[in-house]
Amino acid sequence: MEFAESQFRCMACETLLVIDPVQAQVLTKFFKGLPPIICSKCDDEAKRGREDADRQQRVAESLRQWADLVPADEDTDPEKLPDTASWVRIHNHDFQQGQGVLLHGRTRAGKSRMGWLLLKAAARQALTIEAATAYGFGRELAIRFRDNKDAHGYVRRLERAGVLLLDDLDKLCPTSRAETELFGLVEERVSHRRPTIVTTNQNAEGLVKQFERKELGAAIISRLRENCATVFCTPREAKK
Repeated sequence: MEFAESQFRCMACETLLVIDPVQAQVLTKFFKGLPPIICSKCDDEAKRGREDADRQQRVAESLRQWADLVPADEDTDPEKLPDTASWVRIHNHDFQQGQGVLLHGRTRAGKSRMGWLLLKAAARQALTIEAATAYGFGRELAIRFRDNKDAHGYVRRLERAGVLLLDDLDKLCPTSRAETELFGLVEERVSHRRPTIVTTNQNAEGLVKQFERKELGAAIISRLRENCATVFCTPREAKK
């Protein structure tokens, strides 16, 4: 069958397409023959395919990063968590909504392990991830400022992560610099709705008492509580 210059077939499904004759002339001249034409349905399917492939690549990259970050001694088997009930409540947390998770409670309740599992869940949601203990955060800052090794670049990396795990917040070394940088980190993340996973043995009042500058500590805790789902974790022996 002979087609007019304004008729083409979709290169994917061979559906007959009718194109404005002027546009067809321009396309034919540009491609020096019949141009590669695709219908809107096939174009949408191809776009979804590219998006799925891109997402799978980002998931794979984030999971590799998680494997590099997670401590070797962290047992991240959900079935071995001391507080499986709390894990059931939060294991499907949707970080895409911009809300973090604040895990608090007594020691040996599995808060850090839940934090790492949540970070892995965030990686599976194709989000970039970072992790630091509060003590390690303060120590890294001190070393970098002392040795002039781009402390601000380190903080910026944590600020920009899609999801950040800040483990053992109550272990932060209470120095003016560490507290100031932590406030800036939390403020930046909250203002851009980047979720943070926080673990601590202390409640809000106990955390504030550990800060050198109580008002700054109160501001940090307030922002975290307002932007996190709060989960109280209980050790297995405490439930008997």
